[in-house]
Amino acid sequence: MNPVEKVVNALQDVGNLAVDTLEKASSPASRAGATVERVGKLQEDNVDDEVIALQMTKNSATKHVYSKEFVAELGHVYQDCKTNVLITKTQTTGLARDQRAHGKQLDEGSELGLQGA
Repeated sequence: MNPVEKVVNALQDVGNLAVDTLEKASSPASRAGATVERVGKLQEDNVDDEVIALQMTKNSATKHVYSKEFVAELGHVYQDCKTNVLITKTQTTGLARDQRAHGKQLDEGSELGLQGA
């Protein structure tokens, strides 16, 4: 590795450490979004889903085991979220209200009051 590459790598390492430190104080939503984005970018760089799943499993604070199929689904979320959110705040509020109001009484054929896309 040449001296310029060493400097660039050292600067990246310092930046990564700063981001990692800040993320410890971030909200779960922020950390989840960062995770989905990183999975999507790793897939764009052709990192195998099984490798990503193994890294996520090793990093899991709750000892969750992630599969390559799950990682593939995160990639789908990343691709969809490049243009818009998959569930709006209005839709989330409506679905939560319906669930609280009807609980387990709802079944697949029930009127849910879903908000349009």
